[in-house]
This record gives sequence, structure tokens and C-alpha cells, in this order.
Amino acid sequence: MVSRIETHIVSHFRADRARQLDIVLEAILGWKNCIANVVITSNNNEYEKTGLMGRFTERFTQAGHSLSLNVVSDLTNPRMLTWAHKRFIEPWLQDASPKEDYFVYIEDDIEVTYDNLRYFMRNLKIVEKRGLIPGFLRYEKKDGERRLVDLVAPEFWNRDRSLTIDGQLFHACVNPYWAGFILDRDLAREYVASRSFSPTDSEFAPWNIQERAAMGLTFERPDARLKSRVVIPMVDGAPDPACLVWHCSDSYTADDHPLIGRLTIERAFQREGLGHFVLRKLRSASSKLMGKR
Repeated sequence: MVSRIETHIVSHFRADRARQLDIVLEAILGWKNCIANVVITSNNNEYEKTGLMGRFTERFTQAGHSLSLNVVSDLTNPRMLTWAHKRFIEPWLQDASPKEDYFVYIEDDIEVTYDNLRYFMRNLKIVEKRGLIPGFLRYEKKDGERRLVDLVAPEFWNRDRSLTIDGQLFHACVNPYWAGFILDRDLAREYVASRSFSPTDSEFAPWNIQERAAMGLTFERPDARLKSRVVIPMVDGAPDPACLVWHCSDSYTADDHPLIGRLTIERAFQREGLGHFVLRKLRSASSKLMGKR
């Protein structure tokens, strides 16, 4: 079965972004058993002038894919470039096949490998029966380690925001953001009819405008206990390695950010004892009580 995968990459041009975009496109060239229609959305045509499009377009064609540049240069708010891919979803839906075709949106420094893609397809079949969506974890490389980008505190997966489906444990992270989303036809239909599809209506979510562009259905009708529809599978006390996507700019760890990119996977996902669990809940309840006074 050959999937057709409409893939949109947003890239506000800067000369130093060419290296990371190279990595992202190389990863897509490694996708198998699919036809990828890839669109780079940028604020100008510099990727044509610098030769990046020329270097990759022929290779994509030879691999049976397509690559094009969508220039959007008339935005009053530059951050709205992240929303430009929305107009492509409904036309894609007209011909999309159920459970075979996918719509992908990512920022220009998110490497999505073939293993990542297979992971999503495999786990969507498991979690969709509970209205959930497989998620990803961004990481950066630092001192020979993988440091997580979007988690700044431990995830006590054996206590909070977890559930078992068909014998597999899934966990909804406190911060499910990963700078992208993947939708099959059913999810895309739900998305275009949701408030999350609108830049203004999506303001119900606690994210900034460019982050909400990558939100998808994350906060639409979430499980009250999980607080998000996005989950990751836990294998032997750690996230499935296939859900890890490289934030290939490595920008947070390079800048030695005080919070972001500090936790390794082992430090982020911890098993919590009963005593610590009770103490943590008491502290949380006390903080909420003090906040109401």
C-alpha cells in the first residue's frame, strides 16, 4: 500500500536555516512506500536564489515525489506565515483516501524520519479508538546526549496522565507541543471544522499564535484526566524511541537555555513512589488553595 503524504514545511528565510532545512528534506527523501508532495512555505524566494530548491527538486522527482516553494510575502504579522498551510488542507481532503493518506505540517528544523512516520501510522490504529493521537518528543543533541526540548520538569508517567490501551501504556505529557502535526483524512475533517483551525478561535489554548498553528486537535475534546488528545507510548519505562524527533537547529542547548534542553529522557520520565506522589499532590492542593485566597 502506497500512501500519499502532503507535507508542508514553514521556513521564514534566514541564511543559517539552509543547513537545517537540508536535514529535514534529506529525512523526507528516506520515506518509503509513499509519494510525498512537499511544499516549503517561505516569506520570499531566497531558497530558489541560493540553490536549495535546485539541489533537491530533481532528487525528489527521481524518487517519485514532488517539491515546490510557496512564497507568502504580504503578511502584516510575520508569525502568520505558520498558518499559510491551512488553505491546502481542504483541497487535499477532496482526494485523500481513508487510513492511507496523510497531511503533515512541520517547522523547518523538525527532522521526521521514516521510523517516525511508521510509528505514527502504527500507533494511530491503536489510540484512535479512544479519540487520541500519537505524539512526538523534540530533542536536541548536547555533549553526546539527547536533551528534551518541551519538557522542563519530570513526567511521572506511572501516576498521572496515563492509560492502557490493548495492553500498551500511553502517556499524555504536560506539554504535548512538538512543532508539527500529522492528520489522516478523518482527523483532518475534524480539524477544519474545529475552533483550533482558526487563528482567533484557537485562542482558547494556552499557546502563542505560531505554536497554535502546529496545535492540530491537541486540545479539542481531550480526555479530562489526560488534558490532551496527544499521547506517546511508554516501553520499559521510557518513551518509544520512534516518537523522538530531532530539533536539528539545536538552538536551545547551543544557547545554554536555563530551562529548555536540560532534561535527558531518563531524567524526564521517572517512576514515582507512593509517598512522593501523596506529598506532591498535597503541595499542589495547598498551592491552589493559597491562590484562591
